[in-house]
Amino acid sequence: MGKEDIIEKSFRNVIQYLIKSDYSGFDPYDGANSQLTLINNNKYGRFISTYLNKFSPFNLRYLFKIPVSKQNQALAFIGRAMIKDYKTYKEQIKYIADCLAQDTLIKSYGYHCWDAHGIPLQVRFAYKPVGKTDIVGNDAIGRFFFELYKADPKEQYKEFFISVCELFQSQLKTNWNQKHFYRYTPHTLKHNWCYNASAIGASYVEMVSKSFLPDYDKTFTSQCLKDIIEHQKPEGHWYYSLNLDTGYEKPQVDFHQGFVLDAILDHMLLYGLEEPFLSSYKKGLEFYYQKQFLPNGQGIYRYPRKWPVNIHNQAQGIITFTRAAAAGIGEEYHQFARTIAQWTIQNMQDKDGHFYFLKYPLFTNKIPYIRWSDAAMAYALAVLLEYEKKLQHQNA
Repeated sequence: MGKEDIIEKSFRNVIQYLIKSDYSGFDPYDGANSQLTLINNNKYGRFISTYLNKFSPFNLRYLFKIPVSKQNQALAFIGRAMIKDYKTYKEQIKYIADCLAQDTLIKSYGYHCWDAHGIPLQVRFAYKPVGKTDIVGNDAIGRFFFELYKADPKEQYKEFFISVCELFQSQLKTNWNQKHFYRYTPHTLKHNWCYNASAIGASYVEMVSKSFLPDYDKTFTSQCLKDIIEHQKPEGHWYYSLNLDTGYEKPQVDFHQGFVLDAILDHMLLYGLEEPFLSSYKKGLEFYYQKQFLPNGQGIYRYPRKWPVNIHNQAQGIITFTRAAAAGIGEEYHQFARTIAQWTIQNMQDKDGHFYFLKYPLFTNKIPYIRWSDAAMAYALAVLLEYEKKLQHQNA
């Protein structure tokens, strides 16, 4: 029971840390949320603040007057982790659901959807003010309400996750240059194709439609995934995105590989382990296993770049390999998910329960991040523990 005890204790510690913090914290990209006018009213000020705070191993946010905040995407992942032990965390789950219910953007978009972060974001080529929605955050929130509905079948919860599906179909569904995909946001240019975001959108639509929209035709979502498979590299991985006008493909290989693999697996679990999905999935999973992690469970930052170890890579690895094992693809993937979890707990979890952001060879960035680190790891550990409990029941 030693190994199980380590993981269970780690999960309890991070959950207690999150509850104690009232689900509020910092984010790697919260530099634009500074309360200093010189920063928040100036593009270059927001940019400098964002990247200085992201990469500094010292927490400069108090100096920059950047407050902690609740983030809807983080709430969703924390809630999904807790749902796996619904009786224990029932009141906390209801609190999270109430927080999300109060923050819907239905008045702005005509559909229930959410600003995943609730803070302004400034990156190199774009600025996102508060109140804008996106596909990745809403997938997490929609899945939270979908899973909560199974435990507590309130019509409001059903309305939320179906409305998110309708948003994806009405505002994000795209056919450009004979490529079928879902855009990252309603404001994303129609020639910008982000593979993992599209896979997430297709997977979400299929999940909701299979259970609640029986007349749905899966032709479009299936083609979305087939188009992504066509852009899988011979070694098994995907790049991050493709500009269909210029042909430029962004060569970024990291945890997003797990997003794509999970979406393909979701499709197969709904409609069968058929080609071309099964071959693509197995090839991608093998690349993920062999090339994006070391045998000891340490993740590769962005293939082939080894350092730093990013906590998000660790969390996604646990999720993707656990789900592969649960689907019957191979029990060795369960064992590897455990290896990743153990390495992460031993090397990247603080005594107070929070997980570290980045680990370099000579030092570790220990700043606590509510969404990027703790919510992701809480959910990853919950996925692993849930599967192991099922194995115990089967073997009892």
